[in-house]
Amino acid sequence: MSILLFYGFYGGNASGKTNLFKALNFAQPLVVKGTQPGSMIAIEGFRLDSDGLDRPSRFSFELLIAEEIYEFSFAVSRKSVIEEKLVKVLSSSEKVLYDRRNGMPNFDLSLNKDQFLHFAFKGTRDNQLFLNNSVSQGIDTFRPVYDWFRDTLELVAPDSRFTSFAQFFDVDHPLYSTMNKMLSALDTGIVHLGGEDVSFENISLPDSVKLRLQEDVKEGESVRLLAEQVNEHFMVTCKNGELLAKKLMTFHPRKDGIEAKFEMRQESDGSQRIIDLLPVFLDLSVQSSGKVYVIDAVIQRAERRDSPPCEDWPRSTGTTVYRLVKSLMRED
Repeated sequence: MSILLFYGFYGGNASGKTNLFKALNFAQPLVVKGTQPGSMIAIEGFRLDSDGLDRPSRFSFELLIAEEIYEFSFAVSRKSVIEEKLVKVLSSSEKVLYDRRNGMPNFDLSLNKDQFLHFAFKGTRDNQLFLNNSVSQGIDTFRPVYDWFRDTLELVAPDSRFTSFAQFFDVDHPLYSTMNKMLSALDTGIVHLGGEDVSFENISLPDSVKLRLQEDVKEGESVRLLAEQVNEHFMVTCKNGELLAKKLMTFHPRKDGIEAKFEMRQESDGSQRIIDLLPVFLDLSVQSSGKVYVIDAVIQRAERRDSPPCEDWPRSTGTTVYRLVKSLMRED
């Protein structure tokens, strides 16, 4: 099956580009993390129709996973999951693995005799996806679809906090030198990136964000975060149960041969967006990468200063971000 490596949506303001991103951003945690008992589902109804707020919101995904195609769909209100369906698409037919309606799972005949599946379905709360609960109960039957949302789908927004960024600090990382060469080739004036040790407790972040980091960052893992109020970028690593932080710095050459150190907020908007997106495009350029990246507002920052109007995108070759996309994805 032939799949595009890179695909872009572009259009005017309020044309729905970010709503597509928001739909994915809603579905991913609903599948992966689920909901709390008794909690409401954080859905927003359609406000431009008199009865839109009361109608269920429907989502449908067609997924290519290890050469197999699945269709996963669900409909939810603020209180409950109304419908949920998982279909395996075969070469000449479809196999409905389950079709949750009216409180019944309606399993495929090949699964209907599995009493543990029925037991897991009975334990699924009204406000919870069965896909989420089945995996949490240790059932692997539908795990490939769950794992796609957890491990394959990567959502990158202009204000994304939790993004892998370790390669910018690790000189031994295979992509470290490649990234620095790319930054130079894109005329950013940056010769390399680096980190400056800072105290995690002194980072200007809400207590709720710090608590989330303490809960989510596992031993040996590193994540990137953005302190929006001061426009500073950090990498946080969990080592021996403690969160350690480095502030992302850029280095520019001086005439005397000494490198000048800059903070991220001192870089141009275009350079900042390049640094945000570079790990994504470099990962995509590696053929072994199995990730699916969805990037919201890919040229949002850059167009404020150094690009022409976005109606010419992606042909407006004056944009720094466009040059990055073109250099890595090479037009035919």
